[in-house]
Amino acid sequence: MKHHSQTRIASLVESLVSNAIGFFLTVAAQLVIFEDQSFSQNLFFSSVLLVLHIIRSYMVRRGFNAYVLHKAKVAKKQKKQMRAIDRAASRKLKVKKTHEDRETIQRNDAASSV
Repeated sequence: MKHHSQTRIASLVESLVSNAIGFFLTVAAQLVIFEDQSFSQNLFFSSVLLVLHIIRSYMVRRGFNAYVLHKAKVAKKQKKQMRAIDRAASRKLKVKKTHEDRETIQRNDAASSV
C-alpha cells in the first residue's frame, strides 16, 4: 500500500478553508450569544480565535502526516529486511540442493562403475 503525503501548502489550504467556515459560524454564534458586544468586538475576537485555530490545525495535520510517513518508512524497511532474509534462505537452500545433487551424482557414478 502506497502512502501519499500531503504537501505543506495543501495542509495550509485545508486548514484555511476549514477555519474560514468555522470563523463565519463563530461570528454568527457570538452575535446571538453575546448580544451586548458590538459587531466589531465579535469580529476581533473571532479573528484572534481564527488565527489560533489555523495554527493549531496546521500543526496537527503536519504532525499526523509525519507520523504516517514514519510508519510507512518503518514498514518499508521491515519489508526490505524480510526480503533480504528470504533471499539468504533461498541461496542457502540452493547451495544445499547443489551439494546434495553432487553427492547423488557421485553415488550414481560409483554404483555404475562397479
